[in-house]
Amino acid sequence: MELNEFQHWVKDYYESRGWSELNIFTRIGFLAEETGEVARAIRALEIGRDRPDEITQSYEENKQELMEELGDVIGNIIVIANQYDIPLEEIFVAHQDKLLKRYQDYEEPHIDTHISILYEQHDDFANFLREKIRSFNNEHSLHHRESRQKGAVRPLHLIVTDQHQQWVGGLTAEVYWGWVEIHKFWFHEEYRGKGLGSKLLAQAEIAAQEMGANKALLTTYSFQARTFYEERGYQVVGEIKDYPPGSSYYTMVKPFDAEEGCL
Repeated sequence: MELNEFQHWVKDYYESRGWSELNIFTRIGFLAEETGEVARAIRALEIGRDRPDEITQSYEENKQELMEELGDVIGNIIVIANQYDIPLEEIFVAHQDKLLKRYQDYEEPHIDTHISILYEQHDDFANFLREKIRSFNNEHSLHHRESRQKGAVRPLHLIVTDQHQQWVGGLTAEVYWGWVEIHKFWFHEEYRGKGLGSKLLAQAEIAAQEMGANKALLTTYSFQARTFYEERGYQVVGEIKDYPPGSSYYTMVKPFDAEEGCL
């Protein structure tokens, strides 16, 4: 049966049964009901039915039921189309044109590029990307833009020397955006386990607060000093596991308590 012929048959049949006289919103309700029947038929095909009052059917019987339910959906669609004198063929053409236009408009334009893969250091290219990313950050982040100004990022160094004025350890950090970011923290093995690390970290936090910091940030590996920092109020906010293999890499932060001064 041809498409238009079927549409006319549905029109005549529904009219003979008095079904075409139903309110359009009632018809939409029937369409929704038949759509639910389609879902039920698909469920029977895919995962079966487990109601005790239903007879188990073969795959072909379930498929036949699905076709019948799809037909009921199409019948209701045809009635709605007839209500507004819309031929099914025009519906199919309109739908095709809509899809072709919609997704043709969003096709990615062809850009003539070439990708090179290098396996050696390329300082010029690295600097190129660094500057482009810096420019992007400056454009979209006020804080990044302000941090480029002279004096916006302030260094903080605590240097520990022995009786011979030789460096035996210390801490380097930067203060910006209300944070102190601790970069390097190390002691000569001879001076470890004697409380100097705790003392130095506390002094760094106090100095950072005096410079305007209200939070601290640092990173450490699982084989370094996570426990040391946790005992002094730092919390893990990020973990990269198996980096390097067999270890974890942590980001840790500590908010300073204004009422207690720092610690």
